[in-house]
Amino acid sequence: MAEGRSRPGDVKALRDGVLEVRVRIGNRNFRLAYADLGDDLVLLGLHFFHKQRQVEDRHVAIAVERLKDWRDRIST
Repeated sequence: MAEGRSRPGDVKALRDGVLEVRVRIGNRNFRLAYADLGDDLVLLGLHFFHKQRQVEDRHVAIAVERLKDWRDRIST
């Protein structure tokens, strides 16, 4: 992601600056919630899932809150 080598459809904008990339490693699927802040990527959460399904609202809310917290800490 940091090198800009994602494929079309790999990245999905969730809300409030939080993005999601889905990664398959072997037979496991992961969802990585992150923020792209120009020169930096900030990992906000990692969620393992067994079956394809929509992103759960609570995981998105956690990632949004973590991004807000991170921005608050670096701005002081």
